[in-house]
Amino acid sequence: DGIVSVTIYLQKMMEIWEVRSVFEEITTNNHGRNVCIQIHIVFANDKDEYYPINYLRNVALRACKCKYVFLNDIDFIPSNDLYDKLLS
Repeated sequence: DGIVSVTIYLQKMMEIWEVRSVFEEITTNNHGRNVCIQIHIVFANDKDEYYPINYLRNVALRACKCKYVFLNDIDFIPSNDLYDKLLS
């Protein structure tokens, strides 16, 4: 129910095939549900000394065309009833 906007940080061009594989699995094994995912790829450059979390978040936010946005990161685990709570 909605659009997922994801930004993925890649170190090497060859890693894009892994992203494609995961995307194909998500879109084919969705149990009959519509899947709308925006995937944005950001490649590392020679100047990247650290993982650019703020930049990646901003890329996904700028591309998202929704009225409401829910930011999630790897260290956040939402509760099972979060969707219902957000709707109420």
